[in-house]
Amino acid sequence: MLDRDRPDIVDMKSVLSNLYEGVVILDHKGKIKIINRKFISIFGIRESTDYFVEKDIKEVKHLFPESIRNIFERKEFPENEELVVHYGDKYLIIKKISINSNHKLWSFIEKKDVDLGDEIFRILLETTPVGIFLQCNGRFMYVNPTMASILETTPGELIGAHVYRYIHPEDRQKVSEVVRRRKRGERFYRKIHNQSGNRYREGEVD
Repeated sequence: MLDRDRPDIVDMKSVLSNLYEGVVILDHKGKIKIINRKFISIFGIRESTDYFVEKDIKEVKHLFPESIRNIFERKEFPENEELVVHYGDKYLIIKKISINSNHKLWSFIEKKDVDLGDEIFRILLETTPVGIFLQCNGRFMYVNPTMASILETTPGELIGAHVYRYIHPEDRQKVSEVVRRRKRGERFYRKIHNQSGNRYREGEVD
């Protein structure tokens, strides 16, 4: 249906337009074949769906929010796996699916019932001098500006990228082991000395 001019393609576009999830279909050259109203609505894009059809994704990505601007071009994006990305006051579940050898479908589902808290907490996250990030399945889902600055990039460039890509090779095995033990519910402790240096207490280590 995507490769040929058939009357029933109109029906398919009608179905996609009324889905509860945002949908973008790209061909193997990166041209947008279909983009539905829900996608436009999720990201508050002013242009109509017809504006994007047959345009190269690289030519129009500046109209998308920074958090997903480059996600369509990332070769390391896992296919058929769900990636959770923080966006505004909600989360998005993003999935890439191969329709055939020439077309890929991108799905964007809103999760409004989960957020990062109130506006004060959000401001603290965005302005703190401490680097903070959230990850899901080893990939960045939220990165604050400070963390992005530490890694000498932008939050939008990091969303969806693998966390281990930014860990020094000599530390990756150690970090992996800590993550595995944390998942098993283990806690880590160290001895914390007082000012005299003669006594200590057990303190939990993150």
